[in-house]
Amino acid sequence: MIKSMRFLLLCLVFSGLIGCKVKQQIQETNAPFEIATQKLGTQLDSFPNSSGQFILYVQKEDPQYPTRMLSAVVIEVKTQKIVAEESFIPGYIKWVGESTLELLNAPGMIKAGENLSSYTRKINLSTIKKY
Repeated sequence: MIKSMRFLLLCLVFSGLIGCKVKQQIQETNAPFEIATQKLGTQLDSFPNSSGQFILYVQKEDPQYPTRMLSAVVIEVKTQKIVAEESFIPGYIKWVGESTLELLNAPGMIKAGENLSSYTRKINLSTIKKY
């Protein structure tokens, strides 16, 4: 009887520890999204890089306001810190490498002799200041 009570108590303790670990993992998984929503609002698209080390969060475009400036942040999953912030209108931001983004930030009217590549730049996350 005492052995079965001890076994039952031991099972309850272990199940509680396992439950705590699962809850912690869920909270850690949601942390980058929570950070991004504090900065950008809740209407976001997310794009992890190929290794999952970083997540790019971009405000969703609103068809009613196609020329609205959009913002984006990159969050390092391990540290849960924003490592880059960008804004663009109209254009895009996307992964082109493991730690490299491409940003198109074109003006409303492109000057004569220029093309979209004049307004495209690369952002290397390994060389920028992290904050």
